[in-house]
Amino acid sequence: MLSSIMKSLFLKSLRSQQIATFIVIPTIFVLVISLALYEGNKKSVTLVVNGETEEVKTYASTVGKLLSESELVLSEHDHVSPSIESPIENGSLIKWEQAKKIAIQVDNKEDIYIWTTEKTVGNVLAEADINLSEFDKVSPGLDEKLNENSNISVEKAY
Repeated sequence: MLSSIMKSLFLKSLRSQQIATFIVIPTIFVLVISLALYEGNKKSVTLVVNGETEEVKTYASTVGKLLSESELVLSEHDHVSPSIESPIENGSLIKWEQAKKIAIQVDNKEDIYIWTTEKTVGNVLAEADINLSEFDKVSPGLDEKLNENSNISVEKAY
């Protein structure tokens, strides 16, 4: 009798193990495949922010969503290429240049403020539609690079 009880307990234990094996293995298989598919759907994108390049992986469907995911706050003066509505594809190149506020003073009059993504004094003055003659004094020089809160002074010769 003890033998039959032991045999019965052993078979129940074996059956429980078989049932558990048939449930656990397929579950783990489905989880691994799901994770692989989920990760495989990420798009690899090159993001250039103010001249600094970074490779990112994303599920974002548009440029705007990617920038939002990256916690980049856009202003209306920033330059984004391609546009924020553009769809993202694997291998996309996205560029974002943050606009800077530049003060321009012409002939010691009230400052003119311009938001720009231009890098040099000459390009900013051209964007601001300020025409120069060869005798005008510009500080800093026309080829000088600008940074945030730069000031440009222009003294017209005549």
